[in-house]
Amino acid sequence: MMELLSVVELSSDTAAKSLAQLNESELCRVLIARALTRAPKLLIIDGLITSLDAFAQRQILRILQGMQRETQLSWLMLTNDLSLAILMCGQIAMLDAGRFVELGTSGDIRNHASHIYTRRMLAANPPADPTQREQLKKIPLCA
Repeated sequence: MMELLSVVELSSDTAAKSLAQLNESELCRVLIARALTRAPKLLIIDGLITSLDAFAQRQILRILQGMQRETQLSWLMLTNDLSLAILMCGQIAMLDAGRFVELGTSGDIRNHASHIYTRRMLAANPPADPTQREQLKKIPLCA
């Protein structure tokens, strides 16, 4: 348990705390550590990160990326934050009303979105890079 707490960058003191005593970032890390106890090949992340503030989000993403490099861990991220998915995922599947409408690499989705729903999601949640925001302004939002 102490090794897993270290992996998610928590001190050993955390093991003595109840879940109610943890802040959102710590709770998120504990949940990731719990999920890793069985050395999974796939981690399903559903809304785990999007509720955190930007600083805590970056820390968790850095931890996940490090684990992915070291352990070949894969993840399936379920999120409404398309910019987060583009940043963290190699492949993205877009769903509209429960139906798959577009599938592609994060670069293809970001730069060559073909479905109207994907283009609207990109426009609603523009990337942090100003040059990419300028590119998005050129994408038509109507079919």
